[in-house]
Amino acid sequence: LGSVNLAHMLTKGEGGIDERKLRDTVQKAVRFLDDVIEINHYPIEPIKEMTRGTRKMGLGVMGFSEMLIRMGISYDSRQAVDTASKVMKCIAEEAFRTSLGLGEERGVYPYWKGSVHEQRNIRVRNASRTAIAPTGTIGIIGGTTPGIEPLFALVYRRAHVLEGETLYEMNTLFRDQAAQEGLDTEDLITQLRERGTLSAVEGMPVSLRERYKTALEIPPERHLQVQAAFQRHVDNSVSKTINLE
Repeated sequence: LGSVNLAHMLTKGEGGIDERKLRDTVQKAVRFLDDVIEINHYPIEPIKEMTRGTRKMGLGVMGFSEMLIRMGISYDSRQAVDTASKVMKCIAEEAFRTSLGLGEERGVYPYWKGSVHEQRNIRVRNASRTAIAPTGTIGIIGGTTPGIEPLFALVYRRAHVLEGETLYEMNTLFRDQAAQEGLDTEDLITQLRERGTLSAVEGMPVSLRERYKTALEIPPERHLQVQAAFQRHVDNSVSKTINLE
């Protein structure tokens, strides 16, 4: 598995998707993951045989929600669904093209004979190329939103520290934009702890309320539409959480 940080795939000024950078990143990622398959240490021989026999990989994404926020797009919008489809289509196309190139350079995967790829004379190096994992931990390490999930909360409790004192954190992207709007971030932390969402806080600019909608504010149908937009271009599975009240 590997995940492209979509928050880093924006043009200067964050006006749109930097498709050239995205495609270049996908090319490098596919080659890297194919190398990992080769040099990895496997716990038992059957796993090694199957992994190297199909050479399946799962290149996916993280930071989708942050990307939308930086582009000024609400997760709960048709534009978000269209963006999901556009981004994943680009990734899938480039991953397929790179795997074809690797097939010529290094040979097709050993179980290619008798596969659907052989039937269609598609000489790819990898039986599958894309998947979307949860990326909870690496999302934290990368400082971005996990997988294709919206923000779960703008203020959250990370841990108990120093003799039982509770530490509350605010989403850093929201903190910066709230400060630019001249809002008192410390007061916002208190209000969001009590009320949960920006829609419940008086005096919030509409642009912030729309841009920073959290998981429970987004209708299940929109969650599913976003998932479907990604799944349409993914070989394997897609991790997606739908929070219901």
